[in-house]
Amino acid sequence: MNVIVTGVGAVIGQGIVAALRLYSEPVTIVGVDRNPEANGRHRCDNFEPKPADQSELAYRDFWHELVDSCGAELVIPGIEQDVFYFDEHRGELDACHVVLNSPEAIAAGRDKWTAVERLSGTGVDIIPSIVSGTWDEALEALGPAPLLMKPRRGSGGKGLVQLEDVSDFDYW
Repeated sequence: MNVIVTGVGAVIGQGIVAALRLYSEPVTIVGVDRNPEANGRHRCDNFEPKPADQSELAYRDFWHELVDSCGAELVIPGIEQDVFYFDEHRGELDACHVVLNSPEAIAAGRDKWTAVERLSGTGVDIIPSIVSGTWDEALEALGPAPLLMKPRRGSGGKGLVQLEDVSDFDYW
């Protein structure tokens, strides 16, 4: 089986590659990453860097050409950006299957607050969170400062802010 794994420079992509290596049938893994020097490229049988030109047309062509050239039967996105791309372009890679959750599950996962709301009451431990209010309401709901504020969308700690007092809260 020929499998493309994206984000092989990231820990999840590397974990996918490691898991595929445990499969009892032979698997040829083509790793993909935007970093041509990605560490995970060495764990793959072949490696293709993402194109520098990420315009819609060039990016779509890259995926079609890669799937065709390596005879991929399966694409497993290892980073959220690729999950979002393939979700928005479902069914365009006719030659292979792309491993994705349902569009509804992906949409819920893109927004942290929506994910918290969906998981509440399921038995999953949820970090206490609020989506709006005053500084005093935040302290009452979440406990004493410092508090962490994070964007509803995004990953990798981007946009994370530590709030020490009401002036920080009002600023952000």
